[in-house]
Amino acid sequence: MKTIWLLALVITVLLTVNAAYAQLNESDTARFQLRAGITGVWQSGNVELLVLRSRLEMLTNGKKTLFLNRKTTVYISGI
Repeated sequence: MKTIWLLALVITVLLTVNAAYAQLNESDTARFQLRAGITGVWQSGNVELLVLRSRLEMLTNGKKTLFLNRKTTVYISGI
């Protein structure tokens, strides 16, 4: 009975404890990072609205270069 429990314990430890290499996102191992952002809101009376949002990221680790670009533009005009 003891050997079964010991064997189950060894198998459980071998299956659950292991070394892992992981990175949470691209910036964890980046040698160079460039991040820029623009934001803005313009609002006037009776339905004039301008919303600008932009984001630019550049990441490199020497081997690969990653560019991320996100932008949102909303323009609403009333009579």
